[in-house]
Amino acid sequence: MKKIVNNSIFRLLHRRFLIASLIPILLVEIALIIVYFSVNHYVSSEYKQNLKQEAIANLYEISHQHTNSINNKLSEVRNLAQLLQSDHQQIFDNDPKFSNELDWGLVQHANGSYYKEKDDGGSSVYYASQIKIHQEQKYKVIASEQFDPLFKSIVNANVMIQQAYFNSWDNMNRLYPFIPNSSEVFGSQLNMAEFNFYYLADKQHNPDRKPVWTGVYLDPAGQGWLTSCIVPIYNGDFLEGVSGLDVTVNNIIDDVLSTELLWQAESFLVNSTGELMAISPLVEELTRLKELKSHEYSKAVSETVKKPKEFNINNIPNKNLSKQLVSFMKSGDKSIEIELNNKSYIFVNSVIPETGWKLIVLVNTDKLFSVINKIENLSKQIGYWFITLMLLFYTIFFGIIRKTSIALALKISTPIKELSESMLRIGRREKLNLLSKTGIDEIDKLYTKTEELESKLDESTKGLFSAQLQEKLTIEKNNLLQELSEQDFLTKLLNRRKLDESLDLEVARSSRYGADFSVIIMDLDHFKNVNDTFGHNTGDQVLVDVAKVLSDSIRNTDIIGRWGGEEFLIICPNTTCDGAKKLAETVRFSVEKFKHKDCGTITGSFGVAQFIINSDKERLIAKADSALYSAKKMGKNCVM
Repeated sequence: MKKIVNNSIFRLLHRRFLIASLIPILLVEIALIIVYFSVNHYVSSEYKQNLKQEAIANLYEISHQHTNSINNKLSEVRNLAQLLQSDHQQIFDNDPKFSNELDWGLVQHANGSYYKEKDDGGSSVYYASQIKIHQEQKYKVIASEQFDPLFKSIVNANVMIQQAYFNSWDNMNRLYPFIPNSSEVFGSQLNMAEFNFYYLADKQHNPDRKPVWTGVYLDPAGQGWLTSCIVPIYNGDFLEGVSGLDVTVNNIIDDVLSTELLWQAESFLVNSTGELMAISPLVEELTRLKELKSHEYSKAVSETVKKPKEFNINNIPNKNLSKQLVSFMKSGDKSIEIELNNKSYIFVNSVIPETGWKLIVLVNTDKLFSVINKIENLSKQIGYWFITLMLLFYTIFFGIIRKTSIALALKISTPIKELSESMLRIGRREKLNLLSKTGIDEIDKLYTKTEELESKLDESTKGLFSAQLQEKLTIEKNNLLQELSEQDFLTKLLNRRKLDESLDLEVARSSRYGADFSVIIMDLDHFKNVNDTFGHNTGDQVLVDVAKVLSDSIRNTDIIGRWGGEEFLIICPNTTCDGAKKLAETVRFSVEKFKHKDCGTITGSFGVAQFIINSDKERLIAKADSALYSAKKMGKNCVM
């Protein structure tokens, strides 16, 4: 059995039968698997894309509704600030008069500042120590008592507002709700003009005297991080001070994060300068920041303390997120998709018209696509089970087909093997043993002709080999003769005879069709000195090297050959004299640039001529020779 299995015919039949039986089934099953996974992938991708677009639209709509809600609340704060402005300016315009002996209600602290000691249900009052108290300051404290009813009603009625206050030009502060011992809170000195909640409303920053929103800053009164809507209070053209309403960052954060969004989306708030005003836990994680919701006061605040620079999108620690957020804010696009930590996030933004702040909603696409991903994973598992069952079926089917193919291969290969052995005996002139009938007509007939075939094979083989050898020698001889008749033996370029034939063809073509063509004759300068100085072997090598340079410098359509000695001819079909001159200049530069290892720089002189219709090649070559002579006369290494 082993001898039979090793038979190449057996292997061929066995292999072909297996391939013919198994490959189609395997290809069909592979095709089904590819179609199954491709369709699943396509459907999943399309659904994800549609869901992504739908999510962007929904998130934008939700964020737009939320920004409208925030905008309405902030607009209400602005309207209340304008109410303060109207009320306070009217009080200053009345210019109330009081007696010289005033009980202004403030006591002096040990640090030199003045403050309202008892809480009477109204505002706290503070005067910085650097201000000398006169009747004017006492009048102001008493007159501004009229601010308190409006302060109280605004703060108590609006949950967004934490504090209401008035800061005067001479560093008085009236603030509701009451702060116990405000002199300790504010310290000895408090320069209002140093704080953004004052200077942003002055004449320089706010000439239109409209309400202004500050960025996030640290409240000197101890309420932590705030943003304020401030209005200037004028008495005529004199800025008496600034009134304002404070909104804490906690209130903003609670408002931003209060809305439950689809797909567990989260949001954050950015002002027009890129400052992160309120961020959610997910944004804290992505930006690598921690929201500043409170502050431990170790000393009085004497100037504006803003959020750290890291809370600006230009400076957040996550540089990848920073770069893409800055680009997103500048682009004006409604949405962007950003890859962070091998996760994809969709960002959607909408603007709060009141302040120019932007509410940005973001969602993790893993959560967005969670249902689709579950279905996709389930379909993959089904596909993998299908592959497993297919492999099991294919293994069983392979065993059956293999057994069948072995039986068929043995039936065919065994008599063929015996016939092959008989043929070997014929080749060794051994006696041929007759084979028993195989039952396969083609094999039985083949054997009966074997002896006749063997007798004729030797004679036919010898005759065929002799004819093939003779034919090959004749072809090689003709090729060699052809090459020798057209090629210069030294440079391997075309020789003079072949160049003459090419010229005749170009002259005939030009005369018949009116096509331009030109020739370039090049002669090496001082070539005799090369032979005399370095010897003829070096001279021959120079010719070979220059021929290579010329061949590399011309166009594919040009014909080049050795004209004789150190002269070369270039035939330029469809080329005017000007075109040939430009080509000659290119070739001349290439030759001059070439450095021979023995004799260094080699130059050549060039003559260019254009064929004139009704002329002949002799006159064309004569004109080119004349031009070459002129080039030599002009000092060589040039084109004429």
